[in-house]
Amino acid sequence: MRKRSRIILIQSEQIALIKRVKESETYYVIPGGGIEDGETPEEAACREAKEELGVDVMIKGLVHTEKWNGLHYYFLAEISGGEFGKGSGAEMNGKNEAKGKYIPMWVNVTGLTELPLRPKSIIDKILSLP
Repeated sequence: MRKRSRIILIQSEQIALIKRVKESETYYVIPGGGIEDGETPEEAACREAKEELGVDVMIKGLVHTEKWNGLHYYFLAEISGGEFGKGSGAEMNGKNEAKGKYIPMWVNVTGLTELPLRPKSIIDKILSLP
């Protein structure tokens, strides 16, 4: 079972998401990805924020863990540097059509229930954050 780390970034009532467009399907995910050998979940979350969003982050705390296609760690984080939308990860260059498109974006938190966010179960955790 693969372990993954994800980051929850919320600023001005907006949450950072990755819009995935793959074949005829469009859905959204919390930014993040696989934890590499020798990496802590927190280190992976920070690396993935840079790769997918182009930002440096400070981890504020673990919000949730969930078994969903592997074990996912969800960390609340805040941006400490970088430029949103300038991710340098391989998936962000758009050259691998088989994997589809990855589009970083800000979405109003109140609109989460209307989006095809995966997994849906994370929505309640996000909406209950202070």
